[in-house]
Amino acid sequence: LLLDAAAAQIGPNDETVSDIEFRDVTDPMDTAVPLFTGEHFIEFPGDYERDARIVIQGDAPAPFTVLALAPELKTNEQV
Repeated sequence: LLLDAAAAQIGPNDETVSDIEFRDVTDPMDTAVPLFTGEHFIEFPGDYERDARIVIQGDAPAPFTVLALAPELKTNEQV
């Protein structure tokens, strides 16, 4: 859940991050990216690790506020 976000990156560690896209195809290209407020769903591939992490960073000179993070995990039952 984001508040007034314009630029950020996400990844499993500091060295492997990718940009979160906030520009929509309907946004004019000759203006700045509008600030985004609301839920932003991102598929984050993971593995079976004991120390799995999600790194979210905003290093651009633009606003970025994370209000909440709610990961959804897929698990399988042991038989």
